[in-house]
Amino acid sequence: MTRSGQALIAVLGASLLVAAVAAQQAPPPAQIPQPIYRAPEDTRKTGVRPEDIKAGVRPDYVKLREQLVTIPVQGKLHLIGGAGSNIAVQVSDEGTLIVDSGDTTATDKVLAEINRIKVRQIRWIINTSADLDHTGGNAKIAKTGTANAAGGGAAANGGPGGATAFNGDRAGILAFQNTLNRMSAPTGKAASRGVDDWPTDTFFTQRKNFWYGGEPIEMWNIANAHTDGDIIIFFRKSDVIVAGDIIAADRYPYIDATRGGSLQGVINGLNQIVAMAVPEYNQQGGTRVIPGHGRVMNQSDVVEYRDMATIIRDRIALGIRQGKTLEQIKAMRPTLDYDGNYGSTSGPWTTDMFLEEAYKELSAKPAAPKPAAKPAQ
Repeated sequence: MTRSGQALIAVLGASLLVAAVAAQQAPPPAQIPQPIYRAPEDTRKTGVRPEDIKAGVRPDYVKLREQLVTIPVQGKLHLIGGAGSNIAVQVSDEGTLIVDSGDTTATDKVLAEINRIKVRQIRWIINTSADLDHTGGNAKIAKTGTANAAGGGAAANGGPGGATAFNGDRAGILAFQNTLNRMSAPTGKAASRGVDDWPTDTFFTQRKNFWYGGEPIEMWNIANAHTDGDIIIFFRKSDVIVAGDIIAADRYPYIDATRGGSLQGVINGLNQIVAMAVPEYNQQGGTRVIPGHGRVMNQSDVVEYRDMATIIRDRIALGIRQGKTLEQIKAMRPTLDYDGNYGSTSGPWTTDMFLEEAYKELSAKPAAPKPAAKPAQ
């Protein structure tokens, strides 16, 4: 080896030695703070309020935050989070439309957030169900709004029609017919909610469309999902689906069987949302889905939630076919691999409550067919 080669090797060796010593003496790199995982039950320790028990309605799930969170979603849609349930807000020059009104205790904060982002008065409130945490602000928020056209009904401005929605001094409230039935007293019994909370315009078909805020809006009733009055709303131009409690991104599907809900109905609704949503690339982007609770989702997120509900349903159904009791199925822990994301041991909707409702539904015997009527003599 030449002297120049030996000199080069010596220089390189010295450089490596200096770098090693410097690395030993240098302070360790700063640790990147990691997000703290918070179990779903940590956000739901609100307790049951006396007025909820008295009214016989579902208590709010989410502890109201000191400060609501408002984020743009896509197109003309914004999301207000932390009001008991997610609230979607369509902002346009035609007027402001909101989907759900949140819990009663958060109404003033919700109005402050809407006033911050709106450019025109509130003209429509759409309710995805009759739940108090989705409809508690109906009366107060509607009274701050205005009707759609002087001297005409809702249909005069592209609404779903019906002069009942036009009150002149307040916004209209839209919902499926069963939602009105739950709030009012169609059978003559005492109403569970005040008149000002009631929907002013309803529909009873599977689908209802209208044009508002510069885009077509589809409202779909999902039969016997979370309740018997659930609807999903699709803002077609903004490409946003508001799903209500058919999806609650931080808990297992809520089955309100006392008001017509079923696990199969929830799964049917999830399948419809998957079919309606179109991803942009690698199952990400594209259609956004706003759940009743939790973060904004893509189509792939809804697929995972649908698969979770279907897999747990099938595990419970298998146990029932094997003759297992409810306690034996609980001991199987059919939700084990999903409890980290959706499980809860406290609050108004626990994992055990979900399993109990699913077991009750899946083990119920189908109703016997009615005998054929005898031909007239």
